[in-house]
Amino acid sequence: MTRPGRRRRWGLRVLAVLAGVGLASATAYGLVSGGITSSPDGERLRVVGAQSGDVLDVTTMRNRRLVRLAGVEAPRRTSDGGVQCLADEAHEALERLAPTGSPVTLRHALGTRGWVLDGRGAPRQGEDGAEVSSVYDHQDRLIAVELARRGLVVPDADDQRDAEALAQGFDHARSEGAGFYDEDLACTVPGQVRARIAGLQQALGPRQRWADEGPAPAPARVDAALASATELWRHLSAVGPHRDAPEWRALSSNDTALLRMRLEAAIVGAQAVRFNASTLAEEG
Repeated sequence: MTRPGRRRRWGLRVLAVLAGVGLASATAYGLVSGGITSSPDGERLRVVGAQSGDVLDVTTMRNRRLVRLAGVEAPRRTSDGGVQCLADEAHEALERLAPTGSPVTLRHALGTRGWVLDGRGAPRQGEDGAEVSSVYDHQDRLIAVELARRGLVVPDADDQRDAEALAQGFDHARSEGAGFYDEDLACTVPGQVRARIAGLQQALGPRQRWADEGPAPAPARVDAALASATELWRHLSAVGPHRDAPEWRALSSNDTALLRMRLEAAIVGAQAVRFNASTLAEEG
C-alpha cells in the first residue's frame, strides 16, 4: 500500500514535468508564430532582405514582416523616380550588415510588443507600415549605429531611442569624413562647398599670374562662379525646404556654421580679385 506522503511527492513530480512541457511548448509557439519570446534578450528572426537603407524584411517560420531601424532615417528612392543623396550606398551597406539568411535580434520598447507608441497612444509605424525596433546583428551590434558610423543615415527626430549610441556613431562619421560628411562626394553639402570653392579658384586662375602681370581672369567666369557660390552660401545661412533633404539634415548647426565660414572666405577673396580686375580694365 502506497503511503500518502509518497503519493504527494509523486504527484508534485508529475505537475513539475507537465509545467515544464507547457513552458517549452509556449516558448516554441512564440518562436514559430513570430510572437515575442520570454527571453530578455529580445525577439530573434532571420533576414529575408533589405528593402531600403533602413528597412529590413525579416521572418520566422510562419511570420514575415518589415522592420524599420529605430532612431534613424536613411535616404531613399522617391516616388517620382528620384534618388536621394547616398540612397543606394545606404541600401548596399544595410545588405552587407544584415545579409539574407543572417540572424537579427529585435529589442522593443518596454510594453509595446514591437511598436513605439505615438503621441495619441497608437502604435507608431513607418510610412511603409513597417514596425519600428532596435535591431542587432549576429555580433550584437546595433545596426543603426553601424550605419551612423558610416554617415549613411540621419537622426529620426520622432524617435530618440539609442540616441547616445547613435550620437557617437555620427561623431565618428564626422571625424572620419564619411558618408554625408565626405567632401569628395558631389551630392553632400561639404562636397558642394568644396566644388564651389574649386570653381572660384579655377575662374580666378593661378595667383602667381597676377604677380607676374599676366592676363587678368575673365570677369564673366568669375561672376558665374561667384553667383553659384553665393547661392549655396544663402542656403547655408537660411532655413528652407532644402533643409529637409538628408544631406542637410545630417549636418549639425556647428557643421553648417563652419561650412558657411569657409565658403564665405572664398567668396570675399574672389570678390576682391574681381574688383581689382575691373579696376585694372578701367585704367587700361
